[in-house]
Amino acid sequence: MAQPCRNRARGFDFDDEEAEREEHQLDQLLQEFENEPAVVHDQVPETDDEVEEDGRELMQTHITRGDGHLYDNQTFFNGVAFKDRVLDYALRTRYNIRQYRYDKDKIGFDCLGLDGNEEPCHWQIYASILPKDKIWRVRKFIEEHTCERNGVCEMVKVPVIARPQCQAARRTALRWIESEYEYQFARLRDYAAEIVESNPGSSVKVETFQNAAGEEVFHRFISDRHHGLIRAIKIELPKMEHRKCVIHIYGNLKKKHEGKTRMKSFIWRLAWSYNEAKFQVNLDRIRNYDTGVYDDVMATSPRSWCRAFYKLGPCCEDVENNSTESFNSSINKAREKAFIPMLETIARQAMARIAVRSRISHDHKGKCTPYVEKKLAKMLVDKPHKHGARKCVVTKSVKGYYESRLNGQCHTVSLENRTCSCRKWEITGIPCKHAYGVMLKYGLDPLDYVCHWFRSGMWRRNYSDGLVPVRGCRFWPETNAPDVHVPPEKEKPGEEAAEEGQEPGNETKKKKKKKLTNAEKMRKKGVNESPTKKQRKEKQRIMHCGVCGEANHNSRHHAKDKDAPRVSNL
Repeated sequence: MAQPCRNRARGFDFDDEEAEREEHQLDQLLQEFENEPAVVHDQVPETDDEVEEDGRELMQTHITRGDGHLYDNQTFFNGVAFKDRVLDYALRTRYNIRQYRYDKDKIGFDCLGLDGNEEPCHWQIYASILPKDKIWRVRKFIEEHTCERNGVCEMVKVPVIARPQCQAARRTALRWIESEYEYQFARLRDYAAEIVESNPGSSVKVETFQNAAGEEVFHRFISDRHHGLIRAIKIELPKMEHRKCVIHIYGNLKKKHEGKTRMKSFIWRLAWSYNEAKFQVNLDRIRNYDTGVYDDVMATSPRSWCRAFYKLGPCCEDVENNSTESFNSSINKAREKAFIPMLETIARQAMARIAVRSRISHDHKGKCTPYVEKKLAKMLVDKPHKHGARKCVVTKSVKGYYESRLNGQCHTVSLENRTCSCRKWEITGIPCKHAYGVMLKYGLDPLDYVCHWFRSGMWRRNYSDGLVPVRGCRFWPETNAPDVHVPPEKEKPGEEAAEEGQEPGNETKKKKKKKLTNAEKMRKKGVNESPTKKQRKEKQRIMHCGVCGEANHNSRHHAKDKDAPRVSNL
């Protein structure tokens, strides 16, 4: 793989095996490459999402641990420390040690080796903790081995590495990754110049912006799903047709309408409608099934993901973006690499893909692609409640028009204009059942009426040219342009957002958390509530005492005087 060459003068660490590792990983990716299966239309997906897990093979690791010194009456703080010491002993001596007992307060090890007479080895160690001792102590230790070492140890079933060694290796790896990441961005313009020089006619643009320090920072193109993207495409590409993916449409509807199992078939049948009449029938079925589902379907603008309203000419009937998802899935492993190795891995995968498909296209001897041949073969097969193209009842008319009756429906077919009133021929570019029935009656070859996009010659032409491999980093042209710097990291969740209206490249200014006053903490009054407190009324209730009858106090605050006069209730 073309790796950016590190310069010792610039202070980068070197890993002599890095290039070999990258080449080995790339060879594995190319060996695992398989040509994707053909896209299957008019078939409801079995699952909504599929996740593939790939296991990783563990490699042997050189281990550095303690000395493993053991002796009788040796003490340990806990059982884990005792087990680690025995493991160190096994790694140092290379005897086949195993653990035969492991309780909360007892741990024992012995040797599985055999002597010359096939007798078991006498080596053994046993430690325990007693209530009166409160510490782990070696109670029994037979130090002498009577076996021969064979390099096998049952204790070491997986690589065992000391924690400090892991931490040190992690810090070293992070330093390598950071330096590699920065250096690759610095040579990004040189890599772009090499692509243009190796592949004449290509165009590569490295867009940057200046930050507050005046540095050229790589400008990323980030898409947050479709927010703002649809509006931008309508402005920049007003004549471009925009289709929505039915898989994502159904996924969003499923979250809102859980438990409605029949909704899936209704949604896909609506997407597969080739004409407005069929579209309206399927839409009415959804309305009769559930009005809530119908309202949500109409909110998604079904005309943007139904075949009946597709633009004629491209001859593409896809209602999902499986081709894009397939590409994204194929580059998942490449995306784990650094920037330029990622681009190089994707480029080599594309070269392998084009080479495989070029070979398949040149080996094919048919007039049209295998996809067309399979599709036409399916039209001849009779299905339950649906007849094949052979059962068409054809009636010829004037000016090259034919009436084709199939499954109780009549359609108008024109071989000259390559149209059918069902509109499937116009949308897909492949003759429909009604047109196929006319061709069968008059002995015409249906492959002659297939759109030129599906011809074998066009198929070979698509894969005749491929990517030209770029040279190694030592041969890249020197552009002498300013170095490109790494883009700033995305704000982590929980951090204060940057101020609105800030230009790209400026430093992020965080809003200082302002202390709220007691008045600001109080509940905000509604629109119909009075903004100020109500004034006290002039006339207030006057309180009288039940003992003496005087005003402005009650009986609880009356002085308990025996001589106090009592007021009669009468």
